[in-house]
Amino acid sequence: MKKQLLSLACVGLFISCNPNDDTDNFVTNVYPVNTVEMPNKFAVDSITQIPLTFNRPSSCHFLDGFYYEKSDFTRTVAVLLTANRDQACQTVVTPTQTVLKFKPQVQGTYHFKFWKGENPQGIDDFFEYDVVVDH
Repeated sequence: MKKQLLSLACVGLFISCNPNDDTDNFVTNVYPVNTVEMPNKFAVDSITQIPLTFNRPSSCHFLDGFYYEKSDFTRTVAVLLTANRDQACQTVVTPTQTVLKFKPQVQGTYHFKFWKGENPQGIDDFFEYDVVVDH
C-alpha cells in the first residue's frame, strides 16, 4: 500500500511540474481605485474591512489581489487584475466592489494612499486618508 501511494505521489508530482505550463498566457497589471469607504474605527490586532470599487476593463480580467506597499505608517494601495491573453474577451467596463482587510499591529496614525490613476500631467494621484489607531 505504501508503494502504491508513493508511486501515485510521484506521478502527481511529474504531472504538476509540466514544462508546458500556460502561466505565460496570463498578464497582471495595476489598476486604479474608483472609490473608498474608509471606516472610522480601527483597533490594534483587529481586522477592519475597507470597501473599495474599481473598474474591470473586460470579461477576461479578474481580481488578483492588491498592490500593497507599506513604509512606516504609510500604506499605498492599488488593485491587481490578471487577464488571459489567449481568451476572447468582451470589452465591457464593469464597476466591481471588493474589500481590503487591514490589521494594524501597533497604535499610531496610519496614512492610506489609494491610487486613482494619473492626473493630466502624468503624475500619480491618490485618495488619501489618515486613520488613528488608539486602542
